[in-house]
Amino acid sequence: MSTESSGHKTLELASAGEYELVNLLFLLFRTASVVEQNNESYITKSEKFYKLFRSLTEESGKVCIKAIKGRIFIGEKFVRFDTDGMVRARVIIDQWFQLGLGGLILDEFVERRQIDKFVYLIARARGGDITQEELSLRLIDLGVDGITLLAPEKVEEVPLEQDERIRLRRAARATFFRSIATVGDIMTRVAEEKEINITKTRRVVQTLVDNIIDDESALIELTAIRDFDEYTYVHSTNVSIYSLTMGIHLGLDRESLAQLGFSALFHDLGKVKLPGDLIKKPDIFNEDDWIQMQKHPQLGAKTILRNLKLDENIIRAALVAFEHHINIDYSGYPLLKNKRPTNLFSRMVAIADTFDALTSGRVYMKTAIPPDEVLRKMMYQM
Repeated sequence: MSTESSGHKTLELASAGEYELVNLLFLLFRTASVVEQNNESYITKSEKFYKLFRSLTEESGKVCIKAIKGRIFIGEKFVRFDTDGMVRARVIIDQWFQLGLGGLILDEFVERRQIDKFVYLIARARGGDITQEELSLRLIDLGVDGITLLAPEKVEEVPLEQDERIRLRRAARATFFRSIATVGDIMTRVAEEKEINITKTRRVVQTLVDNIIDDESALIELTAIRDFDEYTYVHSTNVSIYSLTMGIHLGLDRESLAQLGFSALFHDLGKVKLPGDLIKKPDIFNEDDWIQMQKHPQLGAKTILRNLKLDENIIRAALVAFEHHINIDYSGYPLLKNKRPTNLFSRMVAIADTFDALTSGRVYMKTAIPPDEVLRKMMYQM
Protein backbone atom coordinates (compact mmCIF):
# COMPACT_ATOMS: atom_id res chain seq x y z
CA MET A 1 0.00 0.00 0.00
CA SER A 2 1.45 3.34 -1.01
CA THR A 3 1.73 6.03 1.67
CA GLU A 4 3.14 9.53 1.99
CA SER A 5 4.25 11.33 5.14
CA SER A 6 2.59 14.70 5.75
CA GLY A 7 3.79 16.38 8.92
CA HIS A 8 2.82 13.96 11.70
CA LYS A 9 0.29 12.04 9.61
CA THR A 10 0.82 9.26 7.08
CA LEU A 11 -1.51 9.48 4.11
CA GLU A 12 -2.65 6.61 1.94
CA LEU A 13 -2.15 7.44 -1.72
CA ALA A 14 -4.89 7.11 -4.31
CA SER A 15 -4.66 4.21 -6.74
CA ALA A 16 -3.81 4.76 -10.41
CA GLY A 17 -7.50 4.48 -11.32
CA GLU A 18 -8.56 6.95 -8.63
CA TYR A 19 -5.84 9.38 -9.70
CA GLU A 20 -6.99 9.13 -13.31
CA LEU A 21 -10.63 9.74 -12.30
CA VAL A 22 -9.78 12.96 -10.46
CA ASN A 23 -7.47 14.09 -13.26
CA LEU A 24 -10.21 13.49 -15.83
CA LEU A 25 -12.71 15.43 -13.73
CA PHE A 26 -10.40 18.45 -13.65
CA LEU A 27 -9.91 18.11 -17.42
CA LEU A 28 -13.69 18.18 -17.81
CA PHE A 29 -13.90 21.41 -15.79
CA ARG A 30 -11.13 23.00 -17.83
CA THR A 31 -12.66 21.94 -21.16
CA ALA A 32 -16.15 23.06 -20.10
CA SER A 33 -14.83 26.55 -19.37
CA VAL A 34 -13.93 27.09 -23.05
CA VAL A 35 -16.25 24.91 -25.19
CA GLU A 36 -19.95 24.10 -25.31
CA GLN A 37 -21.50 20.85 -24.10
CA ASN A 38 -21.91 19.37 -27.58
CA ASN A 39 -18.21 19.85 -28.37
CA GLU A 40 -16.58 16.60 -29.53
CA SER A 41 -13.53 17.09 -27.31
CA TYR A 42 -15.70 17.51 -24.22
CA ILE A 43 -17.93 14.55 -25.09
CA THR A 44 -14.90 12.27 -25.54
CA LYS A 45 -13.50 13.24 -22.13
CA SER A 46 -16.94 12.93 -20.52
CA GLU A 47 -17.45 9.41 -21.85
CA LYS A 48 -13.99 8.36 -20.69
CA PHE A 49 -14.62 9.82 -17.23
CA TYR A 50 -18.00 8.13 -16.88
CA LYS A 51 -16.69 4.73 -17.98
CA LEU A 52 -13.94 4.89 -15.36
CA PHE A 53 -16.38 6.23 -12.76
CA ARG A 54 -18.75 3.29 -13.27
CA SER A 55 -15.91 0.77 -12.97
CA LEU A 56 -14.70 2.31 -9.69
CA THR A 57 -18.17 2.64 -8.14
CA GLU A 58 -18.91 -1.03 -8.82
CA GLU A 59 -16.16 -1.78 -6.28
CA SER A 60 -16.56 0.99 -3.71
CA GLY A 61 -19.90 2.74 -4.25
CA LYS A 62 -20.14 6.53 -4.19
CA VAL A 63 -17.10 8.71 -4.86
CA CYS A 64 -16.09 11.62 -2.63
CA ILE A 65 -13.58 14.17 -3.98
CA LYS A 66 -12.52 17.06 -1.75
CA ALA A 67 -9.89 19.77 -1.44
CA ILE A 68 -8.23 20.37 1.93
CA LYS A 69 -5.59 23.09 2.26
CA GLY A 70 -4.77 22.94 -1.44
CA ARG A 71 -4.53 19.15 -1.50
CA ILE A 72 -6.94 16.83 -3.28
CA PHE A 73 -8.35 13.67 -1.69
CA ILE A 74 -10.56 10.94 -3.09
CA GLY A 75 -12.26 9.49 -0.06
CA GLU A 76 -9.47 9.57 2.54
CA LYS A 77 -6.72 8.92 0.00
CA PHE A 78 -4.31 11.67 -1.08
CA VAL A 79 -4.10 12.30 -4.84
CA ARG A 80 -0.49 13.08 -5.73
CA PHE A 81 -0.33 14.83 -9.10
CA ASP A 82 2.54 15.22 -11.51
CA THR A 83 3.56 18.81 -12.30
CA ASP A 84 1.09 19.42 -15.14
CA GLY A 85 -1.72 17.78 -13.16
CA MET A 86 -0.96 19.93 -10.13
CA VAL A 87 -1.06 23.12 -12.23
CA ARG A 88 -4.45 22.06 -13.62
CA ALA A 89 -5.69 21.09 -10.16
CA ARG A 90 -4.72 24.45 -8.63
CA VAL A 91 -6.91 26.29 -11.12
CA ILE A 92 -9.94 24.16 -10.19
CA ILE A 93 -9.18 24.38 -6.46
CA ASP A 94 -8.99 28.19 -6.71
CA GLN A 95 -12.38 28.26 -8.45
CA TRP A 96 -13.95 25.97 -5.86
CA PHE A 97 -12.61 28.22 -3.12
CA GLN A 98 -14.17 31.28 -4.76
CA LEU A 99 -17.51 29.46 -4.90
CA GLY A 100 -17.30 28.27 -1.30
CA LEU A 101 -16.95 24.63 -2.30
CA GLY A 102 -14.81 22.09 -0.55
CA GLY A 103 -15.64 19.12 -2.75
CA LEU A 104 -18.42 16.85 -3.97
CA ILE A 105 -19.94 13.40 -3.60
CA LEU A 106 -20.95 11.50 -6.74
CA ASP A 107 -23.63 8.91 -6.03
CA GLU A 108 -22.92 5.54 -7.66
CA PHE A 109 -26.15 5.80 -9.69
CA VAL A 110 -25.61 9.32 -11.07
CA GLU A 111 -26.01 9.48 -14.87
CA ARG A 112 -23.43 10.90 -17.28
CA ARG A 113 -25.83 13.61 -18.45
CA GLN A 114 -26.23 14.76 -14.84
CA ILE A 115 -22.45 14.93 -14.43
CA ASP A 116 -22.22 17.07 -17.58
CA LYS A 117 -24.85 19.49 -16.26
CA PHE A 118 -22.99 19.72 -12.95
CA VAL A 119 -19.60 20.32 -14.62
CA TYR A 120 -20.94 23.12 -16.81
CA LEU A 121 -22.78 24.76 -13.93
CA ILE A 122 -19.63 24.92 -11.79
CA ALA A 123 -17.24 25.70 -14.65
CA ARG A 124 -19.28 28.73 -15.74
CA ALA A 125 -20.13 30.00 -12.23
CA ARG A 126 -18.34 33.04 -10.83
CA GLY A 127 -17.34 33.40 -7.20
CA GLY A 128 -19.10 36.27 -5.46
CA ASP A 129 -22.11 36.04 -7.77
CA ILE A 130 -23.48 32.78 -6.38
CA THR A 131 -23.21 30.84 -3.13
CA GLN A 132 -22.78 27.13 -2.53
CA GLU A 133 -26.39 26.90 -1.34
CA GLU A 134 -27.60 28.57 -4.54
CA LEU A 135 -25.51 26.16 -6.62
CA SER A 136 -27.16 23.23 -4.83
CA LEU A 137 -30.60 24.65 -5.66
CA ARG A 138 -29.54 25.13 -9.29
CA LEU A 139 -28.55 21.46 -9.45
CA ILE A 140 -32.02 20.47 -8.23
CA ASP A 141 -33.60 22.72 -10.88
CA LEU A 142 -31.44 20.99 -13.52
CA GLY A 143 -32.66 17.58 -12.37
CA VAL A 144 -29.29 16.60 -10.89
CA ASP A 145 -30.03 14.61 -7.74
CA GLY A 146 -26.99 12.33 -7.59
CA ILE A 147 -24.37 14.92 -6.71
CA THR A 148 -23.87 16.53 -3.31
CA LEU A 149 -21.78 19.71 -2.88
CA LEU A 150 -19.53 19.90 0.17
CA ALA A 151 -18.59 22.98 2.15
CA PRO A 152 -14.86 23.53 2.78
CA GLU A 153 -13.60 21.50 5.73
CA LYS A 154 -12.47 23.59 8.67
CA VAL A 155 -9.03 22.34 9.59
CA GLU A 156 -6.32 23.79 11.72
CA GLU A 157 -3.52 25.53 9.88
CA VAL A 158 -0.59 23.13 9.78
CA PRO A 159 2.57 25.09 9.04
CA LEU A 160 5.37 23.65 7.00
CA GLU A 161 7.98 21.86 9.04
CA GLN A 162 10.65 24.42 9.90
CA ASP A 163 13.37 22.48 8.08
CA GLU A 164 11.21 22.23 4.95
CA ARG A 165 10.41 25.95 5.00
CA ILE A 166 14.09 26.80 5.36
CA ARG A 167 14.96 24.45 2.48
CA LEU A 168 12.36 26.01 0.18
CA ARG A 169 13.47 29.55 1.07
CA ARG A 170 17.11 28.69 0.41
CA ALA A 171 16.25 27.03 -2.89
CA ALA A 172 14.17 30.03 -3.98
CA ARG A 173 16.92 32.48 -3.04
CA ALA A 174 19.56 30.47 -4.92
CA THR A 175 17.33 30.30 -8.00
CA PHE A 176 16.53 34.02 -7.83
CA PHE A 177 20.18 35.11 -7.79
CA ARG A 178 21.13 32.50 -10.38
CA SER A 179 18.44 33.94 -12.67
CA ILE A 180 19.78 37.47 -12.20
CA ALA A 181 23.30 36.26 -13.00
CA THR A 182 22.02 34.43 -16.08
CA VAL A 183 20.25 37.53 -17.41
CA GLY A 184 23.40 39.56 -16.77
CA ASP A 185 25.49 37.02 -18.65
CA ILE A 186 23.05 37.03 -21.57
CA MET A 187 23.03 40.81 -21.87
CA THR A 188 26.81 41.07 -21.54
CA ARG A 189 27.33 38.46 -24.25
CA VAL A 190 24.81 40.14 -26.56
CA ALA A 191 26.53 43.50 -26.07
CA GLU A 192 29.87 41.86 -26.94
CA GLU A 193 28.37 39.89 -29.88
CA LYS A 194 29.22 36.56 -28.22
CA GLU A 195 27.33 33.26 -28.28
CA ILE A 196 24.55 32.82 -25.67
CA ASN A 197 24.18 29.64 -23.60
CA ILE A 198 20.51 28.83 -24.23
CA THR A 199 20.66 25.47 -22.42
CA LYS A 200 21.72 27.19 -19.20
CA THR A 201 18.88 29.71 -19.55
CA ARG A 202 16.30 26.96 -20.04
CA ARG A 203 17.53 25.13 -16.95
CA VAL A 204 17.13 28.31 -14.90
CA VAL A 205 13.56 28.74 -16.16
CA GLN A 206 12.70 25.11 -15.29
CA THR A 207 14.04 25.70 -11.78
CA LEU A 208 11.94 28.87 -11.46
CA VAL A 209 8.84 26.85 -12.40
CA ASP A 210 9.70 24.17 -9.82
CA ASN A 211 10.29 26.73 -7.06
CA ILE A 212 7.03 28.59 -7.74
CA ILE A 213 5.04 25.35 -7.68
CA ASP A 214 6.73 24.27 -4.42
CA ASP A 215 6.41 27.62 -2.60
CA GLU A 216 5.08 30.52 -4.62
CA SER A 217 5.50 33.08 -1.85
CA ALA A 218 9.23 32.40 -1.42
CA LEU A 219 10.10 33.79 -4.86
CA ILE A 220 7.45 36.53 -4.83
CA GLU A 221 8.96 37.89 -1.59
CA LEU A 222 12.38 38.16 -3.27
CA THR A 223 10.99 40.37 -6.05
CA ALA A 224 10.61 43.10 -3.40
CA ILE A 225 14.40 43.42 -3.07
CA ARG A 226 15.40 46.73 -4.67
CA ASP A 227 19.02 47.24 -3.60
CA PHE A 228 20.66 46.28 -6.90
CA ASP A 229 22.88 48.30 -9.21
CA GLU A 230 21.86 46.40 -12.36
CA TYR A 231 18.13 47.01 -12.28
CA THR A 232 17.53 45.63 -15.78
CA TYR A 233 18.79 42.16 -14.77
CA VAL A 234 16.61 42.07 -11.66
CA HIS A 235 13.62 43.48 -13.54
CA SER A 236 13.81 40.71 -16.16
CA THR A 237 13.97 38.08 -13.41
CA ASN A 238 11.02 39.64 -11.56
CA VAL A 239 8.95 39.80 -14.74
CA SER A 240 9.67 36.12 -15.37
CA ILE A 241 8.58 35.21 -11.81
CA TYR A 242 5.36 37.26 -12.03
CA SER A 243 4.56 35.87 -15.49
CA LEU A 244 5.13 32.27 -14.41
CA THR A 245 2.95 32.77 -11.34
CA MET A 246 0.13 34.03 -13.56
CA GLY A 247 0.70 31.14 -15.95
CA ILE A 248 0.41 28.56 -13.18
CA HIS A 249 -2.85 30.09 -11.93
CA LEU A 250 -4.18 30.12 -15.51
CA GLY A 251 -3.47 26.40 -15.79
CA LEU A 252 -0.72 26.47 -18.42
CA ASP A 253 1.08 23.15 -18.85
CA ARG A 254 4.78 22.77 -18.11
CA GLU A 255 5.92 23.21 -21.72
CA SER A 256 3.96 26.46 -22.04
CA LEU A 257 5.30 27.68 -18.69
CA ALA A 258 8.85 27.04 -19.89
CA GLN A 259 8.20 29.09 -23.04
CA LEU A 260 6.58 31.87 -21.03
CA GLY A 261 9.41 32.11 -18.50
CA PHE A 262 12.03 32.01 -21.24
CA SER A 263 10.29 34.80 -23.19
CA ALA A 264 9.93 36.93 -20.06
CA LEU A 265 13.65 36.71 -19.29
CA PHE A 266 14.43 37.99 -22.80
CA HIS A 267 11.70 40.66 -23.05
CA ASP A 268 14.03 43.66 -22.46
CA LEU A 269 17.05 42.38 -24.37
CA GLY A 270 16.78 45.32 -26.77
CA LYS A 271 17.89 47.71 -24.02
CA VAL A 272 21.41 46.34 -24.46
CA LYS A 273 21.48 48.21 -27.78
CA LEU A 274 20.57 51.56 -26.16
CA PRO A 275 23.09 53.98 -24.60
CA GLY A 276 23.99 52.94 -21.05
CA ASP A 277 23.60 56.48 -19.72
CA LEU A 278 20.00 56.49 -20.95
CA ILE A 279 19.11 53.25 -19.10
CA LYS A 280 20.72 54.52 -15.88
CA LYS A 281 19.61 58.13 -16.21
CA PRO A 282 18.62 59.40 -12.72
CA ASP A 283 16.32 62.15 -14.03
CA ILE A 284 12.88 62.06 -15.61
CA PHE A 285 13.02 61.23 -19.32
CA ASN A 286 12.61 64.07 -21.82
CA GLU A 287 11.02 63.67 -25.25
CA ASP A 288 14.28 62.62 -26.92
CA ASP A 289 14.89 60.03 -24.21
CA TRP A 290 11.46 58.52 -24.80
CA ILE A 291 12.01 58.35 -28.55
CA GLN A 292 15.20 56.42 -27.88
CA MET A 293 13.67 54.16 -25.24
CA GLN A 294 10.72 53.24 -27.44
CA LYS A 295 13.09 51.58 -29.89
CA HIS A 296 13.94 48.74 -27.51
CA PRO A 297 11.09 46.37 -28.50
CA GLN A 298 12.16 46.30 -32.17
CA LEU A 299 15.81 46.12 -31.17
CA GLY A 300 15.04 43.23 -28.83
CA ALA A 301 13.18 41.21 -31.46
CA LYS A 302 15.94 41.78 -34.04
CA THR A 303 18.66 40.88 -31.55
CA ILE A 304 16.94 37.63 -30.53
CA LEU A 305 16.33 36.54 -34.13
CA ARG A 306 19.84 37.50 -35.23
CA ASN A 307 21.79 36.03 -32.30
CA LEU A 308 19.94 32.82 -31.49
CA LYS A 309 19.23 29.63 -33.41
CA LEU A 310 15.59 29.70 -34.48
CA ASP A 311 13.09 27.38 -32.83
CA GLU A 312 9.63 27.80 -31.30
CA ASN A 313 11.01 29.24 -28.05
CA ILE A 314 13.17 31.80 -29.82
CA ILE A 315 10.41 32.94 -32.17
CA ARG A 316 7.99 33.32 -29.22
CA ALA A 317 10.62 35.26 -27.27
CA ALA A 318 11.16 37.61 -30.21
CA LEU A 319 7.40 38.16 -30.49
CA VAL A 320 7.10 38.95 -26.77
CA ALA A 321 10.05 41.34 -26.95
CA PHE A 322 8.38 43.15 -29.85
CA GLU A 323 4.84 43.26 -28.42
CA HIS A 324 5.19 43.76 -24.65
CA HIS A 325 4.54 47.52 -24.81
CA ILE A 326 1.56 47.27 -27.20
CA ASN A 327 -1.76 47.71 -25.39
CA ILE A 328 -5.03 45.95 -26.16
CA ASP A 329 -6.35 49.12 -27.89
CA TYR A 330 -3.09 49.29 -29.92
CA SER A 331 -1.80 52.32 -28.04
CA GLY A 332 1.72 52.03 -26.66
CA TYR A 333 4.67 51.18 -28.88
CA PRO A 334 5.72 50.24 -31.48
CA LEU A 335 2.75 51.31 -33.58
CA LEU A 336 1.37 48.54 -35.79
CA LYS A 337 0.51 49.36 -39.38
CA ASN A 338 -1.71 46.29 -39.58
CA LYS A 339 -3.76 45.83 -36.42
CA ARG A 340 -3.72 42.26 -35.12
CA PRO A 341 -4.25 40.69 -31.70
CA THR A 342 -1.09 40.45 -29.63
CA ASN A 343 0.17 37.11 -28.36
CA LEU A 344 -1.12 35.79 -25.01
CA PHE A 345 2.41 35.63 -23.59
CA SER A 346 3.05 39.22 -24.69
CA ARG A 347 -0.03 40.38 -22.77
CA MET A 348 1.01 38.45 -19.66
CA VAL A 349 4.56 39.81 -19.77
CA ALA A 350 3.14 43.32 -20.31
CA ILE A 351 1.16 43.05 -17.07
CA ALA A 352 4.16 41.73 -15.13
CA ASP A 353 6.45 44.34 -16.71
CA THR A 354 4.14 47.23 -15.80
CA PHE A 355 3.64 46.02 -12.24
CA ASP A 356 7.36 45.62 -11.55
CA ALA A 357 8.28 48.93 -13.21
CA LEU A 358 5.72 50.91 -11.21
CA THR A 359 6.49 49.26 -7.87
CA SER A 360 10.26 49.56 -8.32
CA GLY A 361 10.49 53.30 -8.97
CA ARG A 362 13.26 52.74 -11.53
CA VAL A 363 13.77 53.82 -15.16
CA TYR A 364 10.27 55.01 -16.14
CA MET A 365 8.86 55.95 -12.76
CA LYS A 366 11.45 57.56 -10.49
CA THR A 367 9.24 57.14 -7.41
CA ALA A 368 8.07 53.69 -6.33
CA ILE A 369 4.31 53.21 -5.94
CA PRO A 370 2.88 50.80 -3.32
CA PRO A 371 1.73 47.49 -4.89
CA ASP A 372 -1.94 47.91 -3.93
CA GLU A 373 -2.02 51.38 -5.53
CA VAL A 374 -0.31 50.01 -8.65
CA LEU A 375 -2.98 47.31 -8.99
CA ARG A 376 -5.75 49.89 -8.64
CA LYS A 377 -4.06 52.05 -11.28
CA MET A 378 -3.68 49.11 -13.65
CA MET A 379 -7.30 48.03 -13.17
CA TYR A 380 -8.51 51.58 -13.83
CA GLN A 381 -6.46 51.87 -17.03
CA MET A 382 -7.17 48.39 -18.40
